[in-house]
Order: sequence, then C-alpha cells, then structure tokens
Amino acid sequence: MSDSISDLLNAAEDAGIQIKPGDQIQRIHRSLILPDPNQNRDDWDDPATRAHIEGIRKLMTKKLPSGQFFGIRLPLLVGQPNEEGKVPLIDGECRWRASEGVEEELQYLPCLVRAGDPLELRMDHATSNGARKDLTLYQTARAIQRDKEEFGLSNEDIAAIHGLRGAKAVSKHLAVLKLSPEAQKFAKDGSFKDVNLIYELRDLDPSELKKLEKLMAKGDSFQQALKAITNRKKAKEAPNNTSGEPESATGQPSPPSSKGSDSEPSEKITLRGIDLAAAVALADLLGVEDAANLPHPALEAKILASITSLA
Repeated sequence: MSDSISDLLNAAEDAGIQIKPGDQIQRIHRSLILPDPNQNRDDWDDPATRAHIEGIRKLMTKKLPSGQFFGIRLPLLVGQPNEEGKVPLIDGECRWRASEGVEEELQYLPCLVRAGDPLELRMDHATSNGARKDLTLYQTARAIQRDKEEFGLSNEDIAAIHGLRGAKAVSKHLAVLKLSPEAQKFAKDGSFKDVNLIYELRDLDPSELKKLEKLMAKGDSFQQALKAITNRKKAKEAPNNTSGEPESATGQPSPPSSKGSDSEPSEKITLRGIDLAAAVALADLLGVEDAANLPHPALEAKILASITSLA
C-alpha cells in the first residue's frame, strides 16, 4: 500500500481531479467519512454496481510481493471535518463501500481534503460523476433537478457542471422525470444513453412497453427494440387515416388544405418525415417554449404557427 503523497496526488490528477490550493492528502478511517445521502448515484443494489465494488475490494486486499496490500491508490475527495472530526464524502463512495470489513489498516483511506462552501463541494461531486459519464439518464436527471431546486443553478451552469451540450440538453434530461414509472425503468437501468430517445419512449403505451422489454430480453438493443415497435405502430396507424390528407411526423392528419374552397388557393406544408428529435430541435430554434414536453400535435401546431409568423 503506497504511502507516497506525490503518488496519491499524481493518481488524483490522472483521474481528472484538479488539485486546488489548500488541498491536503490525509489517511482517514472509513468510520470518519460520511457519504452523502443525497448523492447522484442510487443504484447500490444493482448487480453491476455490487460487482464493481467487490472488484475494488478484491484488488485492494491483494498482497504484493513486498508483503503490503495493494490498497486504494486513488484518493477519495472529502470536505473539511465537522465538530466531531467527520468529513463529508464528495467523490469515491464505491471505494469507501469496498473498504467495509477489510483489514483494519486498509480502512484508513487516502483522502484529498478540500475546503469549500456547500455549493462548491456539490459542484465538485457533480463534475466528478460527469467526467466519468457513468450515471444513468435517470440519475443525471435527478441530479439536475436537485441542482435547480436546492442550489438554484441556472440551466447554463448545470450544463457545464454535468458536461451537457448546452441548456437545451438540461430540459431534455428533466423530461426523464416526467415519464411513466414503466417507461422510466429503462432510463433507470441504463438501457440507453441517448436522451433524444426519451420522446419516442414517452409515447409508448403499457402494452408497447412490455413488448419493448420482451424484445430486449431476446437480445435486441434498446434502440433496435424501440425502432421495431415504433415502426409497427406507424404501420398500424396509417390505414386509419381516411381523410385523404397526408400524415405528419406525429402520426396525426395534417391540417386540411384550402383546396376546393372559395378562399384563394395556397400551398400547405407539413412536418411529415421529420423525426421527433429533429422536430424538438427545430422548435427550440424557433423559440417554442418547453418544446421537449409538448404532446406531438401541440408541438407540430406551434412549429407551423411559428414558421407562418415569419412569412
């Protein structure tokens, strides 16, 4: 087990942890480290997470030829001690959990002790998770919600902290929290990473969600299964369009044209052929508010109204 301060600092920097003035390296017993009950990760019972923690435990307890344990080489990031001498854990809960029940000397964990107010420490926690890109969409959405409600951060600040591409991506992630519990399950278990698929997932009814789960159990990826179901849905809806009018991208008949009326004929446009993600992006460009959460017919109507107002 390495006791070199320089080795621990180098390990922290290699992991993307920026060393700040005033940071200190200390070995702190795990009993004095307090994990954050509101931290972003909430999948401690997930088999993959448990296997990851067990892997850390096996590695840290491995004996080297020198007779020393391999130990923990990447320091945990912690805040300043409270009146009882206990420090809040900012980053490294998997390593902290892995140290439970091991040899006593291994329960003294290398820690990078950082000063800072609660907002700064919260930002350190969020950015450390974002840099590893290991949170599910649901976990990221919950973290964003907490940052908005508890810390009052703007969408721009949240995007920067979580490594998202702009403030619009923040709204897309928050749409995860508006899914039905059945649909939300796929975002919770990490079945997919593309937040744009949220809109197609949102439109599946309970029976279609069960079909999605069955297709994935047979070996299809989330994207393959979702595409198969949405294609079937569109095929079933097509014969129901008896108005003679073309369907739009949302599967709804386009607004009736003025052809054959007493009014002056005019050419009409629809959003047919534009997928949902592209439609939301177009709506954002046109300044349509809360585009990501609008029902499809309302989204199409607002986009067409915005385009018409430009004429």
